[in-house]
Amino acid sequence: MAYDEILQWSEKQADWTRDALCRLAQANGHKLSEEAASDVLQRLKHAHGIVSEPAPACTLLTADHLPKNTDTQRAVLCSIGSVKNLNRLAQGQTLPFGVNGITLIYGDNGSGKSGYSRLTKKLCRTLSVDALLGNVFEAGERKNAEAVIRYKPDGAETVTEETWVDGTAPPAAIANISVFDSKNAGLYIDRDNKIQYLPPEIDLMERYAGLLQVLTEQVEKEAGEISRHVSVPLPTGFTPGTAISELIAPLVALSQKKGGKKGVTLPSIDALRSAAEWNETLEQELADLEASLRDDPAIQAQKFQRVASVLTSLSDELKEIEASLSADNIEKIKALTQQFIATKGAAANAASEMFAKEPLPHTGSEAWKLMYGYAKEYALLVTRKEDGLASANDLCALCQQTLSPEAQARLQKFEDFVSDKANKDAEAAAGDLEAVKIVLKNLKFRATPELERQLAEYGAIDATRKATGEGVVKFSNAAKALRDALLAAIENDDFTKIETLADPVSKSLDDDAAAIVDTARAFEVKGKEGGNRMEDRNRLALLKDQKKLSQEIETFAARLSDLQVLEKLADCKSALSTAAVSSLITKLRKKLVTDDLQGRIQTEITEFNLDHIPFSVRDRSEGGKSVVGVKLQSVAEVANRDVLSEGEQRALGLACFLGEILGDPVKHGAIIDDPVSSLDHIRIRRVAERLVREAAEGRQIIIFTHNLIFYSEVMFAAARNEPQVPVLCHCIRKDETKGFGIIHANDAPWIAKKVKDRLHLLRSERLPVFEDRTDSDTELYRKEVTDFYTGLRETWERFVEEILLGGVVERFNNEVKTQSLKGVVVDDDDYQTIFFAMKRVSERSGHDTAAGRTIPTPTYDEMNKDLEILESFKKKTEGRAKERADARRDREKPPLAEVA
Repeated sequence: MAYDEILQWSEKQADWTRDALCRLAQANGHKLSEEAASDVLQRLKHAHGIVSEPAPACTLLTADHLPKNTDTQRAVLCSIGSVKNLNRLAQGQTLPFGVNGITLIYGDNGSGKSGYSRLTKKLCRTLSVDALLGNVFEAGERKNAEAVIRYKPDGAETVTEETWVDGTAPPAAIANISVFDSKNAGLYIDRDNKIQYLPPEIDLMERYAGLLQVLTEQVEKEAGEISRHVSVPLPTGFTPGTAISELIAPLVALSQKKGGKKGVTLPSIDALRSAAEWNETLEQELADLEASLRDDPAIQAQKFQRVASVLTSLSDELKEIEASLSADNIEKIKALTQQFIATKGAAANAASEMFAKEPLPHTGSEAWKLMYGYAKEYALLVTRKEDGLASANDLCALCQQTLSPEAQARLQKFEDFVSDKANKDAEAAAGDLEAVKIVLKNLKFRATPELERQLAEYGAIDATRKATGEGVVKFSNAAKALRDALLAAIENDDFTKIETLADPVSKSLDDDAAAIVDTARAFEVKGKEGGNRMEDRNRLALLKDQKKLSQEIETFAARLSDLQVLEKLADCKSALSTAAVSSLITKLRKKLVTDDLQGRIQTEITEFNLDHIPFSVRDRSEGGKSVVGVKLQSVAEVANRDVLSEGEQRALGLACFLGEILGDPVKHGAIIDDPVSSLDHIRIRRVAERLVREAAEGRQIIIFTHNLIFYSEVMFAAARNEPQVPVLCHCIRKDETKGFGIIHANDAPWIAKKVKDRLHLLRSERLPVFEDRTDSDTELYRKEVTDFYTGLRETWERFVEEILLGGVVERFNNEVKTQSLKGVVVDDDDYQTIFFAMKRVSERSGHDTAAGRTIPTPTYDEMNKDLEILESFKKKTEGRAKERADARRDREKPPLAEVA
């Protein structure tokens, strides 16, 4: 079993890994809480020397921790609605779904059908999600869409009802219902997609790989914060060559990143603290040696060398500070800030004018420009087009959905805006100002106590140098305050309180450092002439460094700790690599998934008559995730959409979708929106039959369509199937008074209704509204009359097709039923009745009449009489057709032979 392979693999891993796998195996959906993930990180860090007390215990993965029954519970979607704040959909509508079989929902273009489809994509599993907009044609506050969702988990006695608001998590019970539409079709055919329905063994390891990536981000974040601390310079002024200097050299080298970390060994904290020990005995020894060697030239040379080193280091730091905070640079910062504000305002005005009619607010804003810039960078990687722009019918780099010509035109409009001089100037000014802010934020300032310690030996030389040292401390503190004030002024555009610094101090430090170096060299010469007290000199230098280290020990100890943690975090990051996990996932996937998934997709490709095109199904691991894609077996690498026709693309996308969801062992539902766009009649029938068979297998199927041929094919296929598949039909219509998305439950579209159903609707619903009306002279009344007679005219037309001609030839059906001719009779009286009846209803259903000829508005009694004509003629024709069919049936067999 695959779990055995996971156990064998885990036994070779560190205890923290086995603990993480144990937690994931027992967690609901193999998902860890933030607290549990934090516990795993603690164990990882402890394993790599970042010790925590008490030591965390690890629970090692065993067979007992692995789930025995891994099937997720299925839930069926019972209804959606009432819906609020979604497009222009009317409130108070409920769209019910059959819990078995097929729910077939018909809606003309612009009826509101797509609003409900978009809503399901927010609630359920899909490759692409659409924004749920309110009524973009209305001014005022835009509220989040909300809807009442009803669903029923398998085995539950009652239906669960939730009110969902866009921006919150949808009900988890319906998250595995899959949605397919035209946008998803484009993603299936030209992009590798994550394999959704995986065996629990692979799902466990993918969740583990995902956990590794999350922990990697946390480790990198922690390392980044420590690295910023480490970049602050350490105290200087130690004598080169002493044991103390050699001991702290690795700390200095790694802090400055000189030569990298390779071959650099950090001292232990014990060694560092031992070297920093200081007591009265050592203080007395230092005083005695200083007195003994006070006039020793070599000792003086060492002192002046140390002082010169400190001055040079401080001068280098102060030069950067002085240049960044000079009066000239402050004026440049002021000018850049003003330029940024001016160009930003000009760009905002340009965006306001250019994008005033766009559906989403704030198009052209700073946040929008960042998003657009990142999308262009990604598009350049994918398309290699110099401008990064997509063409119509390409995939959008941002939402990765197929671009319509209108969407491509909008993208071009966006590009024109970002290429416009006003926007370019704003971007340049923003970039220049951001660069200045980064420079200011990165300026390094030493704390006052540290500066005073660094300059103590320099100040001890004489009173003038003591005053200079105090001036350096004062200058540094003033510079830090000015830096902070400048950053605030940039944000607030208020430089009224900004004052310039006093005269720079780095030049005087450089000059004095040069003089001190000359003094040190002179003492070195004298030292060579004055005998040899090298042992005393070295001892004095060591004691001075030891005393200095004792004063700075906490700074060096903290730096040592930071560098050690950085090394250990680097080891943690290496341990979090997903390479080994991906290899195991690949092995398990090839064993458990690949062949079956490839076979399912290939079966669906055959089902939709795409065998004439050579495809291959390829899977791979990407960052610990399993992805799959369908590629053309072409000589050169080419996108599927550049070769396949629109119909072939739609069929391939649906084949991939069905092949994917067939891997779901519990048969979660599927929602399909207009699956037959651009398909020919043969593939339309194949799709209808395929979806009916899937419903017959127990999967809840919900179909949205505006294609009446497909609607009819689904109905025929469901009736022909053995056993028959239940179908629940709804219509979504728009109404001038009620709005869009008006749901007519358990109802077929008017054009698909039989004569009997149309007559019933005209008789029971449409005609009664005219009884006892007194507003026959109003425009509303005349319009309602026109609508009634339009329905009556269309029913006469349907009567001729269905009853008079016996359904021999019917719309939306590619069959010719020759056997139905047996009941067909059309005589002269029939022609006369139909001619005058059609003439009358046509005149009253909005057809143009001759100039000067006015048709009186019919009364209720006249409308009733016109309806009765069709009802009685239908009854007469049906009776005659039955008699004629019985009489003609004898002609289908030979006459009986006579007997002598």
